[in-house]
Amino acid sequence: MKRHIDSLIQIDDMSHKLLAVLTLALTATACSSGAGPATVSPTGGSGAMGNMEAIGGPIAAAIDLTAIDADRLKVTVNPGRFTESQVMFRLPRVVQGTYAVSDFGTFTEGFQAFAYDGSVMPVQKTDANTWTISDATRLDRVEYLVNDTYDVERTETATPFSPSGTNIDPDIFVLNLHGFVGYFEGMTDLPYEISVTAPLSMNKSSALRVISADTSVMTPTVTDIYRAERYFDATDNPMMYGSFTSEHFPVGDIDIVLSMYSPNGTYTAAQQRPVIYQMMEGQRAYLGDLDTTDRY
Repeated sequence: MKRHIDSLIQIDDMSHKLLAVLTLALTATACSSGAGPATVSPTGGSGAMGNMEAIGGPIAAAIDLTAIDADRLKVTVNPGRFTESQVMFRLPRVVQGTYAVSDFGTFTEGFQAFAYDGSVMPVQKTDANTWTISDATRLDRVEYLVNDTYDVERTETATPFSPSGTNIDPDIFVLNLHGFVGYFEGMTDLPYEISVTAPLSMNKSSALRVISADTSVMTPTVTDIYRAERYFDATDNPMMYGSFTSEHFPVGDIDIVLSMYSPNGTYTAAQQRPVIYQMMEGQRAYLGDLDTTDRY
């Protein structure tokens, strides 16, 4: 049994609404080796069907926060070289924590598959969240644009439950990765390396650790590379980039990272730290040592 706590907080002072995310809700998720994340399939079934494999190491995904295009971000996913003739790429229909239909594929536009020679390959969209690519041995990468979900909340457009949603804004990016990074059918147990490019001065927060960073003084930007051992680990660790405050503190042997966004600076992570610390200590006293993960 693996326990996860997601701890991104965003507060909207103008509407006095806690927008997304005091998810410090303790989610117990049964994990077994060899089983894919049962809650990321667009069909509602297991996301780890078949024995598909790509050659070339971890699946590489890239998001550039400095290149907002009409309130959209481009995502690139490079799976390595396929040996199969046909592959399916998907974004989740259902994600852990909500178990409601989210259909994150409906927030994407301009999906394209590129061959190694740079040419655009034929793609068939087979449902709201799935793209089928034939002649997959030629496939180099896929690219697509992602719209955020917060902009269409309280409209007639069906939107995911707010804590699992996404936000694209130069002041604050909420990157629940299931809303940006998709997966290839049968490959959810492979490791992911996710690169995020952002302004050098921008704050960042995630339970995933940065394994390397490339800084460009000329731009000035920094590209952080995060590693997740499988797709479920990527989607279970949200990120936040932007203008916010953070607090780092220990609870037992666990490193807690608390990040809070307040548009006018009224609220800070330091103000909320005693409450979160007390809650975490209470959970630890009730559940025992939360020692399966060293960083929340």
